Amino acid sequence: MRGGLALPSAGGGWYGWGEMKRLVLVFAALLVAGFCEELSGEIQRVWTSADGKTLTGTLEGQGEDWVKLKVKDKIYKLKLDILSQADQDYLKTQAGSKQVVKRKPDAGEQYSWKIVPIDSEGVIGASSSLAYSPSGRPAISYYDRSDQALRYASFDGFNWITETIDSKRDVGTSTSLAFSPSGQPAISYYDLTSKDLKCAMHDGRKWTIQTIDREGDVGKYTSLAYSPSGQPAISYYDLTNGDLKYASFDGRKWTTQTIDREGRVGWFNSLSFSPSGHPAISYHKYPNHLRYASFDGVNWTTEEIDSEGGNLGTDTSLSHGPDGHPAISYSDDTNKDLKYASHDGRKWTTQTIDREGRIGSFTSLAFSPSGPPAISYCDLRVLKYASYDGQEWATQTIDREGHIGGYASLAFSPSGHPGIAYVDKSNGGLKYAHRVIVKKGNSALKSAPGKAEK
Repeated sequence: MRGGLALPSAGGGWYGWGEMKRLVLVFAALLVAGFCEELSGEIQRVWTSADGKTLTGTLEGQGEDWVKLKVKDKIYKLKLDILSQADQDYLKTQAGSKQVVKRKPDAGEQYSWKIVPIDSEGVIGASSSLAYSPSGRPAISYYDRSDQALRYASFDGFNWITETIDSKRDVGTSTSLAFSPSGQPAISYYDLTSKDLKCAMHDGRKWTIQTIDREGDVGKYTSLAYSPSGQPAISYYDLTNGDLKYASFDGRKWTTQTIDREGRVGWFNSLSFSPSGHPAISYHKYPNHLRYASFDGVNWTTEEIDSEGGNLGTDTSLSHGPDGHPAISYSDDTNKDLKYASHDGRKWTTQTIDREGRIGSFTSLAFSPSGPPAISYCDLRVLKYASYDGQEWATQTIDREGHIGGYASLAFSPSGHPGIAYVDKSNGGLKYAHRVIVKKGNSALKSAPGKAEK
């Protein structure tokens, strides 16, 4: 077909059958393991390749790096980067539309956790923060204590790749990672040398680093999130004044403001946006208060959520459910319990999720795309996971090999599979645990290689 888009064929085209077969098997495993989403629909359009060739076909499905096109009653599976940028952008809009079909588990399916070592060169992994790109690929920001640097690990579909983002002096603690709606990562973090709040943002080609706030000793306990409109914001602690602060970007410049200055407030803060676009922050007020600040579009309002008992309200993690209501996981450090506070639209309700042992530190809360919340946390030297099924909470141990579980960070992939980044203190390394489907009588599918590349 002269002037048209070349399709895979034996001995020619963009891909030989051997490579296509390998890609199909790899992406089939990723699909079952939850790294991809399926989508289908009768969408006839003219598709254009990166070098300008065209064909007319129906969109049949897509994953992280591939697309299925139906041409003349035959379905072809192509690498996404074969297509023009315009078509790739179009597919992003389709992946977020009503055409996305969430995979429903079979009646005989069971789940298991796969643990992957990400980086172990030196004493690293502290302040880890996990996020998934819009296409479903995991990435982690973290601190390299050996080199005193900010590091970033990302999964490219086959391997984990690690890189140093900032290594000027001692930088990179209190990291928080988030992806923009367009799929570009950004990291907020603390510069231990200059005592400043910094942010690194990727534009698709390179990282750009800027100082957001340098007034005093600021930038510990950072939490980065994007608003529904696509602008980043950061909550953080002002150590000099003992205040909770907030920085927001309007598309041109960053603006900082103090949210709460009543006492020593702002430790262990966590930022989340409601579906309506209003920011909210959970945080600790010394010595034993869990507090919550929310913006209504005009003013910030602060309130106390829990102060019953001794030292509680540390290690907070805030998230909004699909219904738009906020929820917070946090630690009761006096009783060594994991606690959870949720709002129903009228009032807050608090409950203890796990009290077996010395637990509840490094809590991280996230809602699955289907709605139920889950929490990762540390039980002294064990990584644990609590999930809610709509009626009750269930807890399980994810990893207990050595002194592990610190700086746990939980996130759900777009297809609904949870992942956790955390520190293995015994070996000084960064690990990633993710849940996969295990068929009865079969072993778990490996959805990510265990070797990271530089």
